[in-house]
Amino acid sequence: MSIKILTGWFREGGSSTAHINLTNAFNKHGIDCTLYGMDDTYFSKHCKSDKAQNLTLCEEDIIIIHFFNTNWSKKPPLRKLIYSCHEKNIMPMSNINYKIYDAIHYVSEPQKKWHNVDHRSFVLPNILDDLKPSICTNQKVAGIIGNIDVNKQIHISIQRAIDDGMEQILLFGNISDQQYFNDVINPLIDGTRVKYVGHYDDKQGMYDQVTDVYHSSLSETFGFIEKECELTEVKYHGSDATKGNFELNMSNEEIIKSWLKEL
Repeated sequence: MSIKILTGWFREGGSSTAHINLTNAFNKHGIDCTLYGMDDTYFSKHCKSDKAQNLTLCEEDIIIIHFFNTNWSKKPPLRKLIYSCHEKNIMPMSNINYKIYDAIHYVSEPQKKWHNVDHRSFVLPNILDDLKPSICTNQKVAGIIGNIDVNKQIHISIQRAIDDGMEQILLFGNISDQQYFNDVINPLIDGTRVKYVGHYDDKQGMYDQVTDVYHSSLSETFGFIEKECELTEVKYHGSDATKGNFELNMSNEEIIKSWLKEL
């Protein structure tokens, strides 16, 4: 049996972290797993990966699809075909030919309810990085984590951190909306109190720089950042839309065992 994960998102981000961790967990448990993307440059640094053009389908394969609407009219001859959904409005399940899939995987119950699709499904949270309590010795250092775009509402997080008297505010993440960054965020960056740091692959190193994290997204599917703050003992300042989406409080070992049962 071989597990092949094909994703249409192949840059840094929450879903990439989730699929990298899942790929590594499968391989750790003796199940051959490869993560495929249109470009695997980023994936290849972190897990077993390959380019999507090299993906082959065999009858004994289990294929997990993410953020990718295939042109298949029916399920190919496979052991199992799963759609792993990590989004809401940017790719609604109603726009996907979901009936060809054996099941849909959601990362939280609120996300499943939002999609409101009548099809076999299961809910399992994302596997988390092995994070330890932060060693930050400074006081009132805020981190704002995530891609810089309108949905993440970075400007609101900055203002909330300023209002709380944070002495330094560090922005961690790629610029995924250049216009939003130019018009809204860049004028707030002074290089002293508010700094743009960029994406950090080293999550432990990132959390070791901060005492607090601010998160003000308009919508989230899984509480990745909140859970990471819990593991690193960093104070989390979320919005109503970002709190408590990981209602299934499972260990990484429990998550991978549940995945294996589903497959």
